[in-house]
Amino acid sequence: MAMKNINVAVLVQNTHANPNDYYGAPRATMVAPPAGIPNNIAFISNCIAAAQTGFRNTSDPTLGTIVVLPEFILQPQEGAYTAAQRTIVEGHLGTILANTPTNVLVVFGTIVNESAAGGQFYNDLMYGIGGGALQHTGKLNLSNIDLIHDGTIATTIGWDAAAPAILKQNTAIVPLQWNQSPGPNHTINFQGKRIGLSVCLDYAANLLATRIGGNPVDIHVVSSCGMQYVDGQTGIYNDTAKVIVCDAFGEWSSVNQVNQAGQSKQKSSMLTTESQISGVATKIRRTQILVPA
Repeated sequence: MAMKNINVAVLVQNTHANPNDYYGAPRATMVAPPAGIPNNIAFISNCIAAAQTGFRNTSDPTLGTIVVLPEFILQPQEGAYTAAQRTIVEGHLGTILANTPTNVLVVFGTIVNESAAGGQFYNDLMYGIGGGALQHTGKLNLSNIDLIHDGTIATTIGWDAAAPAILKQNTAIVPLQWNQSPGPNHTINFQGKRIGLSVCLDYAANLLATRIGGNPVDIHVVSSCGMQYVDGQTGIYNDTAKVIVCDAFGEWSSVNQVNQAGQSKQKSSMLTTESQISGVATKIRRTQILVPA
């Protein structure tokens, strides 16, 4: 069987020695919108540019590269964007894609915003191929730390008044039946491969299996903040599939080859580099995956 390489780069910023420090570290540069949006986007853009470098054969224009950023990295420190501010951010992300090579898939991480009517919050994964349209898929499972207010973990200060009563229960996972975000695109074709996309707890809950209609994926990309690789995910993979987890916890990011039963057959080694990007000490982990041509 003929095989080919695809580059993989995942962004992390801290090792999170304090497990309660989910929000400060992955969004260290995020400041209040809308004034802070240009600075935030500049940081994201510079991270994506840096992530495309450092591979042995970046001069090959046919070699695909997947760049993945963690969950919440697009979120401002005080909680959620307004619907209008999200539109501004989406415009900036579209510009980044327009200036990204066509052999690069960018998974931007998630953006959290309140609905235009108020009272509902979306945590959406934004992604796209260079030169193409910006797409998104919604996170359907919510942990009891996902909704935050004034930059503080929700369970520390209690839920926002707008949150439905079910979310105010101290439960680990709450299905967002009240708040299923628009955006049914849970897969994308890139470099001839079918790629599935999940956010954090949706991955742990094996939700991609219910979204792909029995058609397995070649690569599963997970953007998360507090999620490790999970063995035994079923109904998702072919027998040469790869699972890419980009987590804000640097040591929790990984790339695994799995079989059809979702069992890891091999974990890829990753090279971690640290550099100053927009004045922030930022770590990028890189590897190459081998997939059928």
